[in-house]
Order: sequence, then C-alpha cells, then structure tokens
Amino acid sequence: MKTNWVSNLKEVRNSKNLTLDSCSKETNVPVDFLVNLESGNFKKLPPAVFTKFHIKRYFVFLDLDPSSCLADYEEFISKQEKRNRKKDLKVKEIQADKNRNLYKIYTGITVFIISVLAVIYLLLTDTENQDQSLVDETNKSIDKNDELSETDLNLFEENNIETFEASEISEASDEFILQENLNLIDIPLKINLEIKGESWIVLEDKNERMLYELMQTGSYELRGSPPFTFKVGYAPAVEIFIDGNKINFNNFINKSSNYAAFYTMNGKDVEKVRN
Repeated sequence: MKTNWVSNLKEVRNSKNLTLDSCSKETNVPVDFLVNLESGNFKKLPPAVFTKFHIKRYFVFLDLDPSSCLADYEEFISKQEKRNRKKDLKVKEIQADKNRNLYKIYTGITVFIISVLAVIYLLLTDTENQDQSLVDETNKSIDKNDELSETDLNLFEENNIETFEASEISEASDEFILQENLNLIDIPLKINLEIKGESWIVLEDKNERMLYELMQTGSYELRGSPPFTFKVGYAPAVEIFIDGNKINFNNFINKSSNYAAFYTMNGKDVEKVRN
C-alpha cells in the first residue's frame, strides 16, 4: 500500500536525523520533489522518466526498496494515461462532430448554390425557348396570313365578278345613282389608313391595283379610282378614310373572327362583299 512506503520514508529519514534540504543536497533531487513524494502526491511530480530516476535514487539513499513505490507510481501513470486517452478520445469526438457539422453546412451551401445556378440556367433556357417560340409563331402567322391573302384575293376576284354579273338595274332611280357613281370613277380619291395594331388589308380599285400589307401601327396614304373593295384581316385595329370621310363598316365585321369584307364608291355608301 502507498501508505506503507510513505510512512517508511518519513520514519527512516527522521531516524537518520536528515532534513529534506540535506537529502536534496546529497541526492541532487529537488526539495519540492521530495516533499510531494513523501506525501504520496504523484500528480505534482515531473514526467515519468525523471520521476522514476529520482524515486530510485532517494530510496537507495535511505537504504529502502523502491519497488512498492514504483508499482504504485506505475498504477498511477496507467490510470492517468487511460484518463488522458478518454480525454483525447472525447476531444477527437467533439472535433469530429464539428467537422461533420461543417461538412453539412458546406454541403448545404453547395447544394443551394447549385440549385440557384440550375434555376437561373432553366430560366435563361426557358426565356430563349419562349423567344424562339415567339419568333416561330410570328413566322407561322406571317406565312398563314400570306396564304390567307392569296385565298382571299382569289375569292375576291370570283365574288367581284359574280357581284357585277348579278347586279341588274330595273328602275330609273337606280340608273340615276349608277350614272352618278360612274362619274366618280374617273376621279382619283385619297385613301387614308389608320392602323392601331397588327392587321392585313386587301384593297382593289377600278384599275385592279392590288394593295396588300401586313401593316403595323401607323398611318398610310394611297390614291386610287373608285369603286374600292376592301378585305380587312383584323377590323377593330383599322380605320379607313376616303377623301376625309370615315367609312363605317361595323355592320360587315364578323364577330367571331373580326374579319370584314366590303366595297364602296365614295366611302359613304358601303355594301357587303358576298363570298
């Protein structure tokens, strides 16, 4: 037991009338070391390599066997090493937890950045696709309008011939109106088109002059000899004036398609074109 060799140290030293200072001078072992050793306080002793050497030297100086003291010291060192290993293990576990938390944080930040970049890429790609789709739809619309305009021109020519062939004047009042309108045919009239949106217009005058435009918003001025025949792709976006007189063709607008077809001599008398 530790108490045996501790008590023996003090008893033997006292029996030889030796003080701690004199023992320190004789053995070259520090006084503080001897004080802690005789009190059995291993915690305050220096590292093991020095402590074992000083223990052996002091015990030999007092003619004592150091084996029991060294055994207790080895047990103390063993327990201390276990505590240190546990402490180191706990420190390592704490550090590992910190590393895992940092890894989770870095992983979360990385995933977030990748997600944001992916969303930006998808938005940019979608915008490009929408722009391309808009261009494609516009081109299709233009192509479709071109096809419609050719069909409408053919229908207009056929319907115009049928209209004039079917017209018969049987009363004197009709003959007078016809003669008055015929007098206007040789006088060129000014035609103003006000476009407030995208629309196409087919216009034919007496000289079979055909005007076709896929018009944007703006004002257009033409001249021609009556009668005039109009076909308008999107009627609500178009206003037509002949010599300053606005043509009222609301009654000839198809409500489902906003398409209108009509003819007039002077802009005042408007007749429907039969398809």
